[in-house]
Amino acid sequence: MKKAVYKILPEYNLIIEYYRGKINSEDIIELKKREVQDKLYNPNSNFIIDFRKLETPAGADFGSAVTRLNEYFQKLGLKGKVAILTSTPDHVVLSVLMKKVNKDSLNISTEPFSTLKTALRFVNCSPANDDIIKNILDELDESSFNNLNT
Repeated sequence: MKKAVYKILPEYNLIIEYYRGKINSEDIIELKKREVQDKLYNPNSNFIIDFRKLETPAGADFGSAVTRLNEYFQKLGLKGKVAILTSTPDHVVLSVLMKKVNKDSLNISTEPFSTLKTALRFVNCSPANDDIIKNILDELDESSFNNLNT
């Protein structure tokens, strides 16, 4: 089972990233490397990052992980908005750190959200597409999660 998967939706100018279980900064960087090699990748895309099933280890050093990730993100030239779906206080802490670092060094607007609906509005997705995006997240979580090659 992969711990981090993505799906690029060019018709919505959106990249969805889904994380599950225990991950580290290397897992996220590996996902980003696969993303940028994808023929559909666009650095101007907006992102929905789903951390809701991410397990954060006790005593996790979020600060150093976010700094390491930011160094890599600077190389990618990211420009879109980033909505991070959270379900625990640790996810919110990680999201707030990412928000600060992204704003200071990348000038990317990053916000944590507890609902998909508000996250989608932040990244300029039409309410008419809510069910489509929810179904894609469900697919990433369920049966296709184990079979994705991306």
